[in-house]
Amino acid sequence: MSVQAIQRLRRHVSGDSHELAALRRWLRSELDYAPELIQVAAEQALAEAAGNAIKHTHSGEPGGSYEVIVTCYPAFLRGLVIDEGPKAPVPAPTPATADPMDEHGRGFCIIDAFCEHWEFIPRPSGSLTWFELVWEKSAPRPAKPLSLTG
Repeated sequence: MSVQAIQRLRRHVSGDSHELAALRRWLRSELDYAPELIQVAAEQALAEAAGNAIKHTHSGEPGGSYEVIVTCYPAFLRGLVIDEGPKAPVPAPTPATADPMDEHGRGFCIIDAFCEHWEFIPRPSGSLTWFELVWEKSAPRPAKPLSLTG
């Protein structure tokens, strides 16, 4: 794919944590045209969002799954993970509270470190985590999709 085209990648993933390595490989192979830093950041952010879906939502239960959508613009990438909804009420994420040496609770801190913008939107029917990576800072950014706000 050319960096001038818009590409939408979509994948339905089993909620098994063993699938995370395959998800990383899939994204890296699809982004082979992007700058290396974007490939690494997108892979890491997606793995953290997917890991949160597996650990904290019904997606990680037997038979559970989640959906991944990655849209690549000429100078911009937006990733989205849609899970099957939280197991329990979910507080708003606070990325600044996790210690870098903690073994758990750093997912949103990692996403925050790699991405220019991100948001976690808890919904009973399926939570959304989206993130954005920009590799050309001067490029205009598309508006946040309306489907993420409703």
